Amino acid sequence: MTDYLLETREFGLSDKGIHLLRSRFNYQTIDYNDIDELVIEKGKELNNWALLLVIGLGLLLFSFWYSFRLFGILDSGEVRVIYIEEIIVPVIPFLAGLYFTYSSTRNATIMKVKTKDTWLKKLSLADIEKDKNMDKLKSILHNKMPGRLKGI
Repeated sequence: MTDYLLETREFGLSDKGIHLLRSRFNYQTIDYNDIDELVIEKGKELNNWALLLVIGLGLLLFSFWYSFRLFGILDSGEVRVIYIEEIIVPVIPFLAGLYFTYSSTRNATIMKVKTKDTWLKKLSLADIEKDKNMDKLKSILHNKMPGRLKGI
């Protein structure tokens, strides 16, 4: 294990560069010299946020449609027995749709790393903000990469 100057669940900063982490183990190191640009900005944490939003809205629409249909059947008086499963069917998609929609519209502070004309990685800075280490992060990156840090 390496001692990092700053560490989150996704990455750690050392004197050599940015270390991408999985379960606190380094699987890729990006040397500071290989980084063309590093941008800190507000943005979506999720990569496929649009797909998640569409699925969430679809689940919400299904649950509303099913609920209106169920209440229509109840009002008509044609059915005397309604099983609990029929009442639960719209509840689970409604809750999942709410969660998916909320997750897809959530914005947070992210760090984008650009190396050799490609955006390599989008890293969340939520842990750093929570621990109030943004100033420490900015000072480390300013010292290691003068002139290549952009954003907030």
